[in-house]
Amino acid sequence: MAEIKPAEVSAILRQQLSGFKSEAELEEVGTVLQIGDGIARIYGLGGVQYGELIEFDNGLQGIALNLEEDNVGAVLLGASNNIKEGDTVKRTNRIASINVGEKMLGRVVDTLGKPIDGKGPIDGELFEMPIERKAPGVIYRQPVNEPLQTGVKAIDAMIPIGRGQRELVIGDRQTGKTTVCIDTIINQKEFYDRGEPVYCIYVAIGQKGSTIAGIVNKLEEAERGYKKTLELGDSKLNTWLSRGDILIKLGEDEAAKFNFVQALEYHPKSEELEFRLSGVCFKLNNMEAGYAHLLTALHINSEHVFILEELFPEVYNRKAVLQLIENFKNTYK
Repeated sequence: MAEIKPAEVSAILRQQLSGFKSEAELEEVGTVLQIGDGIARIYGLGGVQYGELIEFDNGLQGIALNLEEDNVGAVLLGASNNIKEGDTVKRTNRIASINVGEKMLGRVVDTLGKPIDGKGPIDGELFEMPIERKAPGVIYRQPVNEPLQTGVKAIDAMIPIGRGQRELVIGDRQTGKTTVCIDTIINQKEFYDRGEPVYCIYVAIGQKGSTIAGIVNKLEEAERGYKKTLELGDSKLNTWLSRGDILIKLGEDEAAKFNFVQALEYHPKSEELEFRLSGVCFKLNNMEAGYAHLLTALHINSEHVFILEELFPEVYNRKAVLQLIENFKNTYK
């Protein structure tokens, strides 16, 4: 027979009694009166708050929205198949809220922010935010001062749409409303790569699971196709840059400039490429274009001023360039 050690027994008892609460807890519970169309009528939750989460016997949750004198109307956050009249409902004493963070980008979540795309839990820093909250007033909102391109030429040409404004897309069934919105989301990819992201959230209300899966698949295919295009663009970029460098060494400055301009189409945000184009323009005595490319490079990254002399020290009027840099710093500091 194994020897019983009093110290181990004491440790086990202390561990089990550590979570024991001696005081009585009172839970407010109610009863389902009526259920249908995702709405439940509940009797007995007299102290429930507007927007509070309530929980049914099977674990399904809902949000209390309609507070009447003798019953409460709640919206169900899931299928109502397993809810029936007479079921018990209890309060959670927690206003409906979800955990949000940047790691939610690219994920599919349900009404409570729980991932349903099979890619595991959402990591990273998350902040709990209420679902229902007061929107900021007009005075505190950023003004609409920048256009939003949908990628559809007919729409962009005829209808001015700004970032941050509300735009109603209305039409009959099967006329392409969702297609226009999805194409607009896909078209914002280039702004994300430039460091000027437009955060796009597609909210599916009353949509079938197959429809949502099809939209997710279309967005993922667009992402894969975009990456493939970038890979092709990188190869073409390197080709144009190589030709430009060779032509510079051969003294063919005009041809080199053409190659660098072509390279710029595949990489429009490269400060180094703008510097190189600036140097070629100075060699061709096109001072206006040279300064324009130089200023563009400084706008992209003003910290890379030191690259100027390293790239082509022989083409600059050092005094004029230093004065230009000083003016730039004074203007944008």
